[in-house]
Amino acid sequence: MITSCKKKHLPMKQLKNILTITVALFIGFTIGYYKKISELLTNKPVPKVIQHQKDDSPISIKMYNTIREKSREYQIPTYIAFNIAYLETRYRGPFDSKYNPALISSVGAVGPMQLRESTAEFITKRDIDNEQLKNDISLNVEISMKLLKYLYDRYGSWEIACSYYNTGKAKKNSFGSYCVENVDYTYKWENYNKTIFTP
Repeated sequence: MITSCKKKHLPMKQLKNILTITVALFIGFTIGYYKKISELLTNKPVPKVIQHQKDDSPISIKMYNTIREKSREYQIPTYIAFNIAYLETRYRGPFDSKYNPALISSVGAVGPMQLRESTAEFITKRDIDNEQLKNDISLNVEISMKLLKYLYDRYGSWEIACSYYNTGKAKKNSFGSYCVENVDYTYKWENYNKTIFTP
């Protein structure tokens, strides 16, 4: 005797529940993924896994981590610190794969934040040479933040502090104006997507 074999189908309600759970898990995973990445570009602490990649991580990531760390330490507004990095060496964020911090200007300013040897020694009260300023991102950025803090404490104005940083004169100029007015400092960043990331 041949008996008919009917396929068993899941009830429509159960199928909907399974589909809902699957979609929810997918959305949850996606949001979690983008949240982790967005933390890299927000005011939240940079994940430890990135903080500890000091030797192997790209220069643009090292620069990003160092600016955020040192600007907090010396109470420099984040946007001002990144604006100076952009104006001095055209730094355009953690995904700026072509970034070169080892620059020397026509007046002898060196490294990612373009510091002169004499200025670095004045701020640190110790001997600093151009090779250190050119090759040590952390040192260069830290001295830069110390200098900005010193200038702000002296003049009480971020615009004058930034202008002095650029020219050595306590007189407002376009450099200082850009630093304080360009609050949306990420808009020129390389491969930066505002629909995903928050500055």
